[in-house]
Amino acid sequence: KRGLAELHQYVSGLERSIGNVVTLRHDQDELSIKQDDLNDKLVELEAKGKGLEELCDINNKLETTTTDVQSELQNDLDQCTGRVQRLEALIKQLSAAWKEADQSIKDNTALGEELFKQLRDNELGSAEGSALFMRARTATAGVVVKLADV
Repeated sequence: KRGLAELHQYVSGLERSIGNVVTLRHDQDELSIKQDDLNDKLVELEAKGKGLEELCDINNKLETTTTDVQSELQNDLDQCTGRVQRLEALIKQLSAAWKEADQSIKDNTALGEELFKQLRDNELGSAEGSALFMRARTATAGVVVKLADV
């Protein structure tokens, strides 16, 4: 009987060990499935990481290109601003020259009219009349020169 009891105990121990082995194999299978899932997720994350890296590279290139374009546009704007300033200065010079020429034309026209009036009304001799006529022609020529200058 004693041997039989020991044998039953031994068999019970083996059955428990077999149960533990089955449980361990089941746990091992579950862990293997979880590991496969984790590996799949890791592959996905690595792919997403590569995609994000590519997006970062593209973003950096876009930022660099944007900076280059902004720089070029600023240079163009600066050049245009410089041209506008030069044109404004030229317009001011032209306006001043126009005013000066206009005043000179008015002065010469008035002088010419006065000289022609004196010629018409004057009973001077031919030498004085010729001198007045020459002064009138000179004043008229001054008007024409000022017009040509403008």
